[in-house]
Amino acid sequence: MAITYHNPKSVSLAGKYSLGAEVPQGARVLFVSGQVGVDSRGKLQAGIEKQCTQAWKNIGQVLKSAGMGFRDIVKVNVFLTDSRFIEPYRATSGLDAPDRAGAGRSRHAGRDRGGRRKVGRLDTHYAQN
Repeated sequence: MAITYHNPKSVSLAGKYSLGAEVPQGARVLFVSGQVGVDSRGKLQAGIEKQCTQAWKNIGQVLKSAGMGFRDIVKVNVFLTDSRFIEPYRATSGLDAPDRAGAGRSRHAGRDRGGRRKVGRLDTHYAQN
């Protein structure tokens, strides 16, 4: 079952994303919780590039455990703590993932369990095609 993307010419595209994504009836759906740049040992990675790369690796592992992959992504919400992190995020988000359905910014800096500052969070929504 393939995901159908809808981009009517009557609506302007402002970026590299789909305006609509239609998941076929009967498809399996997986919601992945927000991921941050913490590895399997609980270590927060240093810097925005390494944190984003780690967050995408974490997402990939969750997808893999469900028999899915990055091509099954329907929507991604990105919350960054500073607008300066937008370009570094974009540079690290090409791990064989499709165009993002959406992105957002938040000025609220998060903390990991050890109280260290996180620079962002990736919330993901997926469907099996």
